[in-house]
Amino acid sequence: MKKTQKILVPTDFSRHGEAALARACELADREQQELHVIHVVQGAITDDKRRVAYDQLSRTIEPHLELKLDVHREVVAGVPYKAIVDYARQHDMGLIVIGTAGRTGLAHLVLGSTSERVLRFSTCPVLVVKADESSVSQ
Repeated sequence: MKKTQKILVPTDFSRHGEAALARACELADREQQELHVIHVVQGAITDDKRRVAYDQLSRTIEPHLELKLDVHREVVAGVPYKAIVDYARQHDMGLIVIGTAGRTGLAHLVLGSTSERVLRFSTCPVLVVKADESSVSQ
């Protein structure tokens, strides 16, 4: 089995995204791998949207920096699942770690699931992480 060299974790700054980031950081630290953290902005990215998103990315990643990981931050525009899959392909990611709300039933059918679509369309392995209420700060 090929060793993963790069891990991608998309975040929407929710507790589910935080759970995925925590898990990705554990994996990256244990395996000494490069970590890419992205946030997808739907629609055009204005300078203001980009600045706000980068600031939020920095605050989200900051608690994990004591691990001394090689972390890349990026703000991209587009439909979330497409932007995530495209980024993974363009940057030769070995793994995507993504959070999910774990909706079922009608809510899942109506709203769809970014993590499900990433899982379906990704060309690399995807680890889907569901937030544990007790382990994620709110």
